[in-house]
Amino acid sequence: MVMQKGLTADEAVTLVQQYLRKEQQHWRPCKYSAQGDEILSAQRNQAVKWLTVMNRCLKFNPETLFLAVTLLDDFLRLVRARPKYLKCIAISCFYLASKIVEEDDMVPHIKDLITDSNCNFSVSEIMRMEAIILKKLNWNLCRTTALDFLHGFHALLVLNRSLLLPDQSAAQLEALGPLMETKLHICLCQPELLTSRPSVVALALVSLELETWTRNWFVITVALQRLAQVENADVIRCREDLARTFTVLRPVASRKHRHSESNHTPKPSKRKMENMDIEEIYDSIKKLYGDEGAGCSGMHLESDFPIRAM
Repeated sequence: MVMQKGLTADEAVTLVQQYLRKEQQHWRPCKYSAQGDEILSAQRNQAVKWLTVMNRCLKFNPETLFLAVTLLDDFLRLVRARPKYLKCIAISCFYLASKIVEEDDMVPHIKDLITDSNCNFSVSEIMRMEAIILKKLNWNLCRTTALDFLHGFHALLVLNRSLLLPDQSAAQLEALGPLMETKLHICLCQPELLTSRPSVVALALVSLELETWTRNWFVITVALQRLAQVENADVIRCREDLARTFTVLRPVASRKHRHSESNHTPKPSKRKMENMDIEEIYDSIKKLYGDEGAGCSGMHLESDFPIRAM
């Protein structure tokens, strides 16, 4: 996970706010059937795994994969497609995402992409599918993903380390980023998370990880929750979903994290941070779990807890 150099805490806050506005504009819950004639959740997950392999083979940025999956889910939410067209839809979304995220010289020619992906579709078929996707999505492919929010939240933690995580070193906090990103990759194939906003998934993941790192996890969770305007019930439900997922897939997550660390080479992408008007965020700490919040031992809750630049 790479944070833009020179980014300040205030700029990270406004960046998250920018993501929230995009999320509110574009995101809608998506649900796949477990059986029937349309594309099923299991088939969708296979397509996502295939795109994950393609993303790794082409050495694309992770943002490309997350945007491609987001476009895939958005499109399939709007149309009734047969399973035989799923691979064509998936590779078309992937190609569109690569042209948005990756530098031009990194994007292969469509013929090479067809050969590398081993999909049985012609250039004209994929170009025709691209046009259908663009039309259905109103020619607007600017989507905010859970990875975007994860980057924003992690940037806030790093930039406010002495305030939020004084017991953690800068190196430890930097190492937390790739670990969370690896786990977020696993979440791409968890269909139950498609009914949760990307901001909620990222926030729940950060909260779950911080719980094993620091006693201040509760305060930080509520601080980020207020910033992201996330409901208590949504955070709790998503935390529970993630906890179940990682309990089952813990060995897999560990292996994938070691693999990602050994192959992590940051590359430039077209998506850049933007400066916007600064809005101060003052968080009145409330009980995330209602009455159960009183049971958090050793937790000092202040009346106002700002996320600010140091």
